[in-house]
Amino acid sequence: MSSAIVALPVTVEQIAQAIRQMNVAERMRLLELVPELQEKVGDERDEEEARISLVELQTEVNQLFAGKKLAIGDPFIGDLSLHDYLSLPEEERQSLWEKLADDNAWLDTIKEKDVRPDALLAR
Repeated sequence: MSSAIVALPVTVEQIAQAIRQMNVAERMRLLELVPELQEKVGDERDEEEARISLVELQTEVNQLFAGKKLAIGDPFIGDLSLHDYLSLPEEERQSLWEKLADDNAWLDTIKEKDVRPDALLAR
């Protein structure tokens, strides 16, 4: 007994939507089946640059919160407290982050420029 495989036209957007609906175990299995998904694309930063950026971000966040931890009732995103956010279903959390990313889409249009370490900001 043989089975035929029928090729259906599928868009990248449809694949992305399917991946968003997967749980962590399914995503891990997908990476096992398609290891190319882990390959770097284009001019992505190398691991050292990413590590440095992470350390800088952590420092900024620590300075912003002055070492205080976020309490469950504290404002988190917009009108939501951390408790409200954590109470949302996963789909609503994902939708919220996508909306925030869309609101800041203009940031993707800004090009980074290397400057000398001793450069001063214009006043």
